[in-house]
Amino acid sequence: MLGDPRADEKLFPGLATLPGAADEARRVAALYPESLLMTGERATREALVNALGHHPIVHLATHALVDEATPSRSALALAARVPGDGTGALFADEISGMALPGTRTVVLASCGGTADPLAAP
Repeated sequence: MLGDPRADEKLFPGLATLPGAADEARRVAALYPESLLMTGERATREALVNALGHHPIVHLATHALVDEATPSRSALALAARVPGDGTGALFADEISGMALPGTRTVVLASCGGTADPLAAP
């Protein structure tokens, strides 16, 4: 269960925190005794990728950023290992290639997304 990652300000400037999403993730995690809870700075790309496929239910309460021009560049905003190091996003093209043998359901709880978040100026 992942909620309210501390989004990388350098990668996603001005992206608001989601305190309700952290509470949501905690409440959902309480329903599944074997769940892994990732919030704030612990909700990194690396932690999420390592957990995917090992849990039957995955619940993501984070920003989903939509790139309408190039959908494969759409991303989930996550905490970076080190701010500005480029690890604070998981892109659609990466997700589509993942094997998720132990996962039955993935829930993405996000707002409508932000159009073209990574578009070049």
